[in-house]
Amino acid sequence: MDPQDLANCREIHAGLMAKERNTINYLFLEPVETTYFPEYLKVIKKPMDLRTLKENLEAGKYTAKEEFYADAQLIFDNAIAFNKDRDSKFVVDLAKRMIRAFDRLKKKTEAATAKKNGGDSASTAAAASTGGGTKKIKLKLKRNSSILSASSSTEEASSGTGGVAAPPNKKAKKVKLKLSLGKSTSKSESKSSRSNSPASTTPIVETVGEAPMNATRRAQCYKIVSSFKRRQPSNSKWFLKPISDPMIVKDYKEKISNPVDLGAITSKLDKNQYSTVAEFVLDLRRICSNCLQYNTTIDDSFRPIATDCLTTMEQLCKFFIGKNESPKIVYPRLVYCWEECLKVIDALLK
Repeated sequence: MDPQDLANCREIHAGLMAKERNTINYLFLEPVETTYFPEYLKVIKKPMDLRTLKENLEAGKYTAKEEFYADAQLIFDNAIAFNKDRDSKFVVDLAKRMIRAFDRLKKKTEAATAKKNGGDSASTAAAASTGGGTKKIKLKLKRNSSILSASSSTEEASSGTGGVAAPPNKKAKKVKLKLSLGKSTSKSESKSSRSNSPASTTPIVETVGEAPMNATRRAQCYKIVSSFKRRQPSNSKWFLKPISDPMIVKDYKEKISNPVDLGAITSKLDKNQYSTVAEFVLDLRRICSNCLQYNTTIDDSFRPIATDCLTTMEQLCKFFIGKNESPKIVYPRLVYCWEECLKVIDALLK
């Protein structure tokens, strides 16, 4: 491959991996786990991912930039082909957004190369046809590079707040709230035996068989945690560490019986302390449940953050664990009408 083309391909790959795209690229970073998705290779004939793409590029497997472009496009085409008729249709949207980002990066690097070289071959031909006078020829090769800025994420978090410290310096947005996990147990007509469980603050209505944690499921749990951080880079930072604000820590411990954070969950995965998948999912939900239970003022800006995070968590659990264990239910589902339940509870809070 031409050295300039190689440099451009590296720049494009770096752009696809950029921090500003953490919320859309997280499902394309590593190869698909085919042991967990056994049907994947029946649908997709040539798997590809961003890590493999980089390895191929550095190993000199691409003799022309077009080959690199084709494999990069294949990553997202595969995602669309595999997920378009499944429950995980949100992956299709992520893939389409990555395709648009890839096209912009490709145009930017090619335009920059043409400018660096003083224009492409068209400028030379045009100059010759005029018999001189090349100073009057203007090639419109510039692209608006500003469109490369991907969806920005507001880095508003501070460590150790756990989603209950002083809210960000902005007016609480009137976000459509979706779930309250506080004391909603008394409002639900649960038929399960969860009433005596520490998880009683979470509106779970199904009793399921215990699904023991194993190496494969644990690997998927790690993916859920890392994908959540990448998809919610701003909001997740409120929940990375335990509550440490001295102004509220005592009150928080009195009101919240099962405090948990992303760091604690990762530590328990590292130490193999989850005996079942359901225990892992319960801890994830408790992060948001605790935030909603402590922040009960309707205008509190942490409530929409918690509900948004829970929505993302549920999508990731379903994608990485739930749908591939189907029809077996390996962790309890949230009550089907939890969105409406939240609206009712938030209305009462007013």
